Amino acid sequence: MQVTWLPQSICDSIDQTTRNFIWKNANNKGIHLVGWNKIARPKKLRGLGIKTARETNIRLLGKLVWDMVQSSNKLWVDILSNRHVAGPKVLHATAHSSDFVTWSSILRAINILKDGFSWRAGSGSSSFWSCPWSSLGFVGSLAPYIDIHDLQLSVKDVLSFGNPHAHILYTQLPSFAIDIINNMQHKFNASLEDAFIWTHNKNGIYTANNGYSWMLAYMNPVITSNSPPSWSWIWKLQLSEKIKFPFCLACHNSVPTLSMLNHRNIAHSAVCSRCGLHDETFLHCVRDCIHSKHLW
Repeated sequence: MQVTWLPQSICDSIDQTTRNFIWKNANNKGIHLVGWNKIARPKKLRGLGIKTARETNIRLLGKLVWDMVQSSNKLWVDILSNRHVAGPKVLHATAHSSDFVTWSSILRAINILKDGFSWRAGSGSSSFWSCPWSSLGFVGSLAPYIDIHDLQLSVKDVLSFGNPHAHILYTQLPSFAIDIINNMQHKFNASLEDAFIWTHNKNGIYTANNGYSWMLAYMNPVITSNSPPSWSWIWKLQLSEKIKFPFCLACHNSVPTLSMLNHRNIAHSAVCSRCGLHDETFLHCVRDCIHSKHLW
């Protein structure tokens, strides 16, 4: 998972094994009470904190992406950099049919994670044309040619020019690119180097956990932006997991009562088998049934 983009069939098999572990017994019998898309969420989003195989695969490959972007002092990074591209340019690299497995896997992870990286202004000495310092990517690729007067321009040269910034350029750029450049504001610090950082970490450093959190928000924006109140309190109770797990099922309205089993066409009737008066919902079973009231 850390060096190879796993085939989808393998990821599906791993996820199926996980689901069976949760819901089935030693005889491979059981009911999947809560949908996989619900339990494969963090606990703060009413899930069980289970990570899918593909998400795990991507976030672990993200560590290789980070090393490539930072040009880390590692032998494998030097080998790939000499054969392909180095540093931030890797975020815009393209795949070829002749690429070997690890490099191809890194590129597939980049396609998903690249929006999580951003350029942090330091001295501003990065090339204005050949560094992907903005959402425009390589600005040089947007122009039919670069005027000789502009060849050595750095990002600071342009963005410190005053407003509008693009008036310093002799090179012709598309109007949309000029608008973006003119609206940019960066503070430069001569004591720092320009760098690409992972935006969703205070330290700017990529970690597998930060990668997972970002993917959750990026790939499932509806879930994270409209998330209901958290059920994290369940998992903080000083109780055994055998008790906390049914609490979670009850919150999902998925305890296997007769009402739920009848809804799934597993039980013939939803009526409580003890009192025979009402449907056996969870609250009826533990609170409202006349036999349950005697216990309270």
